Amino acid sequence: MGKKDGGIDGKKRKKNFYKNFNKRNTGKKVEPDMKGFLVTFEKKEYDAVRDCFSILSEYAEKLWGPEETTEEGDDVQEDFEQELKALRQRDFSQRRFQKLKTDVPGNFFMRTTVEDPARLVTAILEDIKTSGKQKSRYILRLLPILATCKAHVENIRKATETVLSEYTGCPEGARYLIVHRIRNNDEIKNAPLTSEIIEVVKQVKPSWVPDLKEPQVILMIDVLRKVGCISLLKDYYDYKKYNIHALSKSEEDRAEGKRVEECKQDEAEPPKKKLKKEDEREKQSA
Repeated sequence: MGKKDGGIDGKKRKKNFYKNFNKRNTGKKVEPDMKGFLVTFEKKEYDAVRDCFSILSEYAEKLWGPEETTEEGDDVQEDFEQELKALRQRDFSQRRFQKLKTDVPGNFFMRTTVEDPARLVTAILEDIKTSGKQKSRYILRLLPILATCKAHVENIRKATETVLSEYTGCPEGARYLIVHRIRNNDEIKNAPLTSEIIEVVKQVKPSWVPDLKEPQVILMIDVLRKVGCISLLKDYYDYKKYNIHALSKSEEDRAEGKRVEECKQDEAEPPKKKLKKEDEREKQSA
């Protein structure tokens, strides 16, 4: 068969396979001891999940290569069938990305097998910031989760201690800020949680300095009902709080910005220079 059968049609079949597989596993929920991504979406979860799979897979392949490699043969269709067979046989938990429920409206969790979720998100955000291209109409925030745990203060403390002890993304004396969001959980209170996390930072990163205005890294604690999620977010405000929708600009916005800039340059041009150009045109016409 030709490349068309294994190329364009093959990609469609692969997408359909992922969609159907995702439907069969919609009941699975985020649990302790996971890494991944906390995704906030707007209105249409199905479309947000589809976009999330696409975006994460695109940049993961750039960083670490394809998820499944097979020996290339002469028959593209045969290679594609082998790839699908391998995907079907692989256990759900071994897949590079797995969508899980959070029991909190407007959020889902994307579990991952990649070692560094933060590196992947940074690559996505940096590309969007540079290009201005909108990657999804439905995804709002995309947060890298370095650890999950049970939603109890002591468990969150231990998970945060582990994450901080392994973290090397900031220099000595880094400025930090603790941010936490507690949703669908009445047991954890803000003040006790904050006090515990401050003590952990003092013990594990004694050189770090709290800074409310210009932190270099945000220590984010997300409590989603019975699960706590730990993140370390660099350049939080520069990346629009990791909101990929806000970070991107449409082509129309970029074009409009260019037109506005040109108008400003025209208005700033000295009047005498304009008159000189008009005099030259009059001489030429004479």
